[in-house]
Amino acid sequence: MNFMNVPVYQIKHIYYLLGIFILLVLLFIIINNKKTIFSFSVPFTIPKSQPEFFTELYFTHHLLLKRHIAMNQPDSFEFTITNREEKDTVYPYRVQVTYNNAQQLIDQGIITIKKGNSKVIKETYSIPVIVDPARILVTLPTKNELIAFTIGTVQADY
Repeated sequence: MNFMNVPVYQIKHIYYLLGIFILLVLLFIIINNKKTIFSFSVPFTIPKSQPEFFTELYFTHHLLLKRHIAMNQPDSFEFTITNREEKDTVYPYRVQVTYNNAQQLIDQGIITIKKGNSKVIKETYSIPVIVDPARILVTLPTKNELIAFTIGTVQADY
């Protein structure tokens, strides 16, 4: 076959068909051999995240905290300390009520909590005067943690 006598547009079609044929052959080889012909990688380093260690302090049943209590009548609440530190931890805690620029200590103590564990502490208190508002504060002084709720007192009905 003499290519000199073949029109140019037919030669372009032959090259086009030859290119498609070569691509199909390469695709067949890739699919059947499951070998990578081309490899591309980008160096990328994902920084390792450091574990976070912390302490959780919260009112165990926060939706059940009362807004008012009767004067001189005992009431109670619970708070939870959860140790998310990397080791067993000793927690000093302090519970107090503040009202009329005064503070009344309800309880204080020291508790050891194993790594990954929680302790629920129940507190009972009463307020000897009619006030609105008073604040109940729970603190973990060594962890700089504080939680609080506001409560008022009313005259007890006898």
